[in-house]
Amino acid sequence: MEELSLSKNVANLRKKKGVTQETLAEFIGVTKASVSKWETGQSMPDVLILPKLASFFDVSVDELLGYHPQLTKEKIRHFYQQWTTAFSEEPFEYVMEDCRKAVKQYYSCYPFLLQVVVLWLNHFMLTKDLEEQQAILSEAEALCTKIVEESTELSLCNNASLLKVAVMLQLGKPEEALSEIEEKADPYRFAQQSDTLLIQAYRAAGQTKKAVSYTQFSMFSHLINLVSSATHYLLIQIIQLPVIEETVNRIDAVIQAFNLTAVHPNSCAQFSYAAACAYAKHEKEEQVIKCLKQFVDLTLILIREEGRILNGDRYFDEITEISEVAELGVQQIRDTKIIRVGALSALENPIFQQIERSKIEKLKKRLASKTAA
Repeated sequence: MEELSLSKNVANLRKKKGVTQETLAEFIGVTKASVSKWETGQSMPDVLILPKLASFFDVSVDELLGYHPQLTKEKIRHFYQQWTTAFSEEPFEYVMEDCRKAVKQYYSCYPFLLQVVVLWLNHFMLTKDLEEQQAILSEAEALCTKIVEESTELSLCNNASLLKVAVMLQLGKPEEALSEIEEKADPYRFAQQSDTLLIQAYRAAGQTKKAVSYTQFSMFSHLINLVSSATHYLLIQIIQLPVIEETVNRIDAVIQAFNLTAVHPNSCAQFSYAAACAYAKHEKEEQVIKCLKQFVDLTLILIREEGRILNGDRYFDEITEISEVAELGVQQIRDTKIIRVGALSALENPIFQQIERSKIEKLKKRLASKTAA
């Protein structure tokens, strides 16, 4: 729970309202000296005065006191999973209304606000109202800004800053996104070497278990980042068939070597889909169908796993445990129903219009089948 900040709030609200201490004192029925002591923290107003003070500033008593309830990590996960399910079963506007109410209630629980941004980024497209999409993204951007400006937790601020960039890109503001992230993501900054330094520190301190866990997670994270970067590289180099083929060959080898289709099927599914799009650009039907089959198979794994975004194996035998520490743990960021619908929609991409229709329909039928999952 964060400390109450009544004195600071009274001063800020009074200045925001543009009134003097004398005016406030006269309204409440106390002396100017009393108001001055409230604002400097030398004394506190009587509890019976609080509702009148709150009314004068047009805020709730909780807001006046600076009381903002904080949620546990488990409660944040519960909210997130509850809403991902609701988005697949209830009217979009009802779920958004519930989200917005919770945001107001827990407006200074910054880890919660961060996960609300993640939630909205992954579901805003479910409404067909483009103005509402823009409104949701703008709200998400504002939440990121609030976290960065008000939270004292560095890692939380860094994550909010990165999410803000993702929101900006969705809002069609690439120049602003570059301004926000270009310096922070500079690969030559010392901060980029923090993984290696932390691992060395754990070893030097004799904390072998932590060294093992963190090293595994670092390797795993870099592997997923490699696959993700390669996914974008395919689309950047989409007119260069030799580059596409070499990228697919190399990443396929990495995926196989580290069993990533089982450990993190989502990143592999995205890569397979990007490869299918790239091959379709060159009318390579055989390769397109092969990649789309992989995409469908991996999507069905995601659906069958009922919510898990990663699984350890005999090599990465520590990553599930360390991932549980994260706000959302290893749970999926979208409901399985939405994943299935999204994948079916992806197969309708116009880039595949040159592919034999019966082959696409066969893939759609397999994806839509409940028994296939």
